[in-house]
Amino acid sequence: MSWRSNDGSSHKDAIARESLDIWIMPADYREGFWPRINLHAPEHPTEVSSGSAVKVFAMPSHALIDQTRFKDILASAAETDWPDSPSRSRKLSWTTWRTTLADALAAGS
Repeated sequence: MSWRSNDGSSHKDAIARESLDIWIMPADYREGFWPRINLHAPEHPTEVSSGSAVKVFAMPSHALIDQTRFKDILASAAETDWPDSPSRSRKLSWTTWRTTLADALAAGS
């Protein structure tokens, strides 16, 4: 996390790790029309697998590893940013996550 304190000094703290958010939905799940045309809607996750029982979606993200430090930063920061977040860069160190997850789901069904 990059942040600027009230005195103007810049800081960078490693308080989050990359993660993969996963949604397991019913097989008949369909996204409505409005989220597809709404310019302010959150980004859509990638459909990784679709079977007779479920559809699985996933999206790179980040997860806090130090809640206390995060709260301390927010209390004293003039501005914050997550320039290295996988939710922004769309990159994980696990570059084959889509195919590995799809293969694991296929093997388990």
